[in-house]
Amino acid sequence: MIASLDEKVVSALQVIGRAWMPGNLWRVAQEHNGDGHRLTLEPPSPNAYYIATVDAVVLPAVFIIAQQNSLHQYGLQQGEGQTIQVDVVIVIEDTAGDQQLKRKAMRYGRAAWLTYHDYGATVGRGDYPFVVHVDRLVYGPPVTARSNRGFEMEVQMALSVRSFEAWR
Repeated sequence: MIASLDEKVVSALQVIGRAWMPGNLWRVAQEHNGDGHRLTLEPPSPNAYYIATVDAVVLPAVFIIAQQNSLHQYGLQQGEGQTIQVDVVIVIEDTAGDQQLKRKAMRYGRAAWLTYHDYGATVGRGDYPFVVHVDRLVYGPPVTARSNRGFEMEVQMALSVRSFEAWR
């Protein structure tokens, strides 16, 4: 039986986010350039990627939380696989109000989808290939920001990370 890859996959998702999210936020901003709703999409700081639900000091922040791991035999004699359910939650804030925050959340959701959906990689020494699928995006309600300077909102993304290991 293969070892659980939860921690390795979560660490890899942090690296992927740090590497690809800034460029994808820029891409989404360019897609909406000239639509009359000019929004600033700040990339999360490289230090703002967490693996637990902690109180983030700086927003935007990204939380990558492993929820469940299912091991599979696939009826094969030479290998096993696993599906790791991971939640990615992006917390953003804005001072301009409810409608602007909702637009901003949808743009962060698109950038996150571009970052993670159908991403394929290997973990460790390349022994454990995996593919990421975005199962759903959910936008939370705007709430008063903890900083009392506007509103906060969560963009929640459910991922299925599938991996297969061939035995040697």
